[in-house]
Amino acid sequence: MLSYQHIYHAGNFADIHKHSILCALWEVLKKENDKPALYIDTHAGRGTYDLSSKEAQKIAEYKLGFSKLDLKRLPSDFAPYIKAIKRYAPRYPGSSACIAALKKDEDIMKLNELHPQEHKALIKALGGAPNLRIQKKDGYKALLNTEFEGRGAQAFVMIDPSYEVKAEYAQLAENVLALVERAPKIRILIWYPILRQAQYHQEMLESLRLCPAPQLTSQLDLPEKIAPDKGMYATGLVLINPPARFEPKLNKMTKILKAALAQ
Repeated sequence: MLSYQHIYHAGNFADIHKHSILCALWEVLKKENDKPALYIDTHAGRGTYDLSSKEAQKIAEYKLGFSKLDLKRLPSDFAPYIKAIKRYAPRYPGSSACIAALKKDEDIMKLNELHPQEHKALIKALGGAPNLRIQKKDGYKALLNTEFEGRGAQAFVMIDPSYEVKAEYAQLAENVLALVERAPKIRILIWYPILRQAQYHQEMLESLRLCPAPQLTSQLDLPEKIAPDKGMYATGLVLINPPARFEPKLNKMTKILKAALAQ
């Protein structure tokens, strides 16, 4: 499916959950192993997002997400995320821009985006970054065709498809299991929506539990007073092969985000 454009949802509560954890995770991984890393984004989107655009203003989901954050009062766990935000201000950074803002020149990025309009915008937003390759390819096929050559521990993958159709949940689990079989130490961050009308994510999570690698999960719910009657009311993350002692940081950051949304 190529109809989804994230600009209509940019900066929402799912984004602040996903991107703040992504940035914190990248920082920890680089401190753990300072060798050049390989970052792969399967569904990169357009890179950065103008929250003042007519598309973003149509639903204005950022008002129940990014606008709820007081960046000056966030603790140091959020420092990498804030760095990425400042790097691309006044635009909001997507996952690929977050890593582009944080990575060292020797770190390699491979960004995949099939949507023609999003792909073109991604090149405009991030095309000048060092060691960055932007590919108009199916993210899963590109991922499974990557040769990691024993450097799985230095490879980090972000997977956050649009989930426009139910089959995407099973497709994601299938591809992750195949990838971990080839590269057992690879780090993967998976984002998924939690919907009122159906708990499609549950089957995906059950399939992912078949993966022998260690896993952490995080769920961020909208406060009941502002949660919609239908659609996405919570957002989830699965981290495959988390760094040691990352769980307390993950839980702390999720708790802080929950408190921010409640204000």
